[in-house]
Amino acid sequence: MRMLAGIETYSDELLKKHLNSPDIINANSIVMLNIDTVILRNRNWRNVTVEVRQGDNSWPENNRWIGRRSLSTGEEWPVQSSGEDVWYRRDANPDNPDGNMTVWIHRPCYGNGATYVEEI
Repeated sequence: MRMLAGIETYSDELLKKHLNSPDIINANSIVMLNIDTVILRNRNWRNVTVEVRQGDNSWPENNRWIGRRSLSTGEEWPVQSSGEDVWYRRDANPDNPDGNMTVWIHRPCYGNGATYVEEI
């Protein structure tokens, strides 16, 4: 494996072996494999605020802050991860938001290219 600007990449030989196609890889290829996607989906609330952090620390506040968004009914927020866990929380009472949030919900990510759908 190689690191390029902090991104884990793989050697050309390893990629050729696993992709079984020597013609599509060259020495200048940058390939990131195994990106997980966590989809935060709002099906229940007219409008709900969601906050997301990402990292492997068991104390969610010590993980990197990804952002805070307001999602209307039917909206989704896809969060990509290369193996770091995703933590999220929402308004405690979306019908009457008062700034209080739920406890953090933990979505483990394993860097295996999976997609996880979380109903918030």
